[in-house]
Amino acid sequence: MRKELKAYNALLTSSFIDIATLSGPMIRMATDDDASRVHIHPDNSQTRRVFSRSNWEMNGRFYGGWWQRVNDDWRSKIFIDDQPTIEVDFKGLHVAMLYAKAGEEMRGDPYAIPPDLFQSYPPPELLRKLVKRLALTAINAKGKSSAYRAYRNGFSSGHAGKTMTDKKLDGLLQAFLDRNPVLAEFLFTDQGIKLMYLDSQITAHVHRHFTEQGVPVLSVHDSYIIDHMKVAELRQVMAEASQAVVGRALPTAIKLPDMPEYADVTDEELQEHIENRKGLR
Repeated sequence: MRKELKAYNALLTSSFIDIATLSGPMIRMATDDDASRVHIHPDNSQTRRVFSRSNWEMNGRFYGGWWQRVNDDWRSKIFIDDQPTIEVDFKGLHVAMLYAKAGEEMRGDPYAIPPDLFQSYPPPELLRKLVKRLALTAINAKGKSSAYRAYRNGFSSGHAGKTMTDKKLDGLLQAFLDRNPVLAEFLFTDQGIKLMYLDSQITAHVHRHFTEQGVPVLSVHDSYIIDHMKVAELRQVMAEASQAVVGRALPTAIKLPDMPEYADVTDEELQEHIENRKGLR
């Protein structure tokens, strides 16, 4: 693992990873605090693997790249060696992994709950976000009470999720299970840290493949950023990696700004995005 990580970091250091629209090598985040400023520099392109609980099969994810600290809009503006990039995401990665563990295949968007089930709930787009966060919190947690507490604490004051009662969360979670009944046995069982190890193994596979070719790929745990000319190969490698790690090729999606998560991107939309980015060099 150390040998592969050194080779990957050496490739990142020798590559020119930049955001062409910036006047200087720094992104200012929401606040003016220095800690919220992301500096784009080779020193901030080095990654490390972090394991947990003194166990080589817990966590293991790759951390450290500056691109992990910015949102997907900024990531869509990244150039690698003067070429625009595309980000490819695993669809509902941890949920898809649990489906695979149960011997079933995830179909469609696992977080798409019919809005008419919850008349007093927010618009469908926000409802989906609430469902997604609740589902992932429940998968990560050891118990329901701690999960619900962590869920509410994760929202800022005034957000719809901040004041949701346990009864409302029960209803929301049940709607998720009605959509994904196979996942019932996995909730509140501390699955998250084990799933993180599996997705880190998938990422290691992706890194290894492209590092051997001298092609930089930037990982964000469940998604990868690569030269736009390598997108098809990346999706194939992601399928091979997930097949090797969890026994099933997991679904992927191209991420473009201002498009819904998991939206089908046409070749025309992809090409238009690439041409627009090329014009910003």
